[in-house]
Amino acid sequence: MNGFLLVALGGAIGSVLRHAASLAFARYLPSVETAGTLFVNVFGSAVLGFFMGWLITQDTPRSLLFIFFATGVAGGFTTFSTFSRETIHMVLNGPPLNAAAYVIVSVIGSLGAYFIALTIARRAFA
Repeated sequence: MNGFLLVALGGAIGSVLRHAASLAFARYLPSVETAGTLFVNVFGSAVLGFFMGWLITQDTPRSLLFIFFATGVAGGFTTFSTFSRETIHMVLNGPPLNAAAYVIVSVIGSLGAYFIALTIARRAFA
């Protein structure tokens, strides 16, 4: 299958999942506007880290799986652009410390989640 089609299919799946997560957080945590974005970025990083930890232990061709899942699904699910918009909105309309905290929690949380999940998967599938 063409790599572009795999990215498109994975991206569609990831985008639909992100939209569903955003709707769920808006419904159940309406007072925390950034909760959905924070969740998809941290959770998406963890899932991608776990996937990559598993993928590096496999002897099968990796490129199609990587294109579909990492670029497509995870790329469609996580959202740096929305994170950027929300951060700038917070800087312009609220206490700057809220924006700084959001940036720190998002970046450290996403990187940490990826690293922890990658480590777990590498040990589990070694």
